[in-house]
Amino acid sequence: MTEALTSFEWTSTLQGWLQRAAVYDSAPHKSSGAFTPPDGSQLEFIVLRSSQGQDTGFTLAIFNLNTSPAQHLAIDAAGHLHMLAKADAARFVALAREVTELVDRTGTSWWSVRTPVTCRPIERIIIPRFRGNTSHVIPGPTDADAVQSGAEENVDVSVSAFSFKERRLRPEGEGADGKLLPESVWELIGASLEAEKGLPPPGVDADDKDEVVLKYVKDVLISQVRGY
Repeated sequence: MTEALTSFEWTSTLQGWLQRAAVYDSAPHKSSGAFTPPDGSQLEFIVLRSSQGQDTGFTLAIFNLNTSPAQHLAIDAAGHLHMLAKADAARFVALAREVTELVDRTGTSWWSVRTPVTCRPIERIIIPRFRGNTSHVIPGPTDADAVQSGAEENVDVSVSAFSFKERRLRPEGEGADGKLLPESVWELIGASLEAEKGLPPPGVDADDKDEVVLKYVKDVLISQVRGY
């Protein structure tokens, strides 16, 4: 008999962040000439998805544009560009830092959530530890030399069978507390999945993708993120 799942309800102040974001109006849809990509060193984090029989898929990328005041650009799974609301950007960045500190503290970066079905997708968060600007460095416990040299390193986190209603872990996937998916990881992935279907700018069909932007994202992943 299949074990009934205990219900957990995912909640976050980030819920609805995509609707609160402003359209990045300096990059008209499908206009390669108008799209000025951020530098790869400005990447805050990228969320990917792996499914059985499919290539690695892209869900969300967030960049710090290094402006004053600070602005953060989000690219959703369809390649649409969004300027994050200040509070939402701050929460995303804080969660990325919390996840990085969790991995450094526990040595755990992979979790498997309980599920009654098999072959569930894997959500992957990749957080560059070092940027060109060392004010954004998130050092690990033995990273003093790397910080000094400006080297780049990534925090790579994976969650199998993510659910908005389940945090309990499979025995072989026990993580930081041995029982539940850590709150910071659960919140960050849940919020990131809001970008899964994308939100097109006004006048653009809901199923339309911006291949120019998506190609750029993949180029960034190939050149900046190890293991993709």
